[in-house]
Parts: sequence; structure tokens; C-alpha cells
Amino acid sequence: AAAIVVIAVAHERALVAEREAHRREREAHRRALDELAAQMRAEQQVAIVQMARGFEVDFQTQIARHRDAEKAAMVDARKAATEVARLRVDLKDAHAQLVALSVRLSFAEKGARAQPEFDAVTRAERARTSAGWAHAACGMSELAK
Repeated sequence: AAAIVVIAVAHERALVAEREAHRREREAHRRALDELAAQMRAEQQVAIVQMARGFEVDFQTQIARHRDAEKAAMVDARKAATEVARLRVDLKDAHAQLVALSVRLSFAEKGARAQPEFDAVTRAERARTSAGWAHAACGMSELAK
């Protein structure tokens, strides 16, 4: 009977030792899984940060492209406005020349008796043409800004 008790105690100790070994294995396995999960989370966070940086770079690139396109459009608009202003000045100048020719023709028909009146009209027309040029130059300088 004592031998059976000794065998039973030894068997019980072996079972306890086996359970303890299984518990240690499970604990080691759980720690390995926890480490793997932590490593995966860290890798995911790095990937998310890299992706966000990529999106930010793409966004900034698009903003720069749009800004450059807006600047180019403004330059084109300024050039077009300057050309329009120049054409308006040319048109005013041509109109002034036409009026002057008309006045000369009219006074030529009247003869020499109208010379003082012709001179007064010519001076007035020159003054209007000069004022037109000054106004156009002012407009061009505004457009250049």
C-alpha cells in the first residue's frame, strides 16, 4: 500500500509538472503572439503615416499646379488687357487723325479765311489726343500691376 501511495504521489507530481510545463508553453506562446501583434500594429502605423505623407505630397503638388496655372492665366489676361488697351489707343489715334483730316478738308473748302478757326480746332483735337494717350498709358500701367 505504501508503494501505491508513493506511485500515486509520484504520478500526481508528474501531472503537476506536466501542467506547469503546458502553462509555461501557453504563456510563452501568448507572449510571442502579443509581440507579433504589437509588431504588426507598429508596421500598420508606419504604413498609415507613409500613406498620409504621400497624400500630403500629392495634395501640395496639385495646389502648386493650380497656383502655377492661375499665375499663367493672370499673365495671359494681363497681356490680353494690355493689347486691348494698346488697340484702344491706336483706335483713338486713328479717330483723331480722321477728325483732323475732316477738319482740314472742311477748312480747305472754306479757304484761307478760316485759318484761325482751323488752328483752334487743331489745337483742341491735339489736346484731346494727348489726353487720350495719357489715359491709355495710365490704364496700361494699372494693368501691368
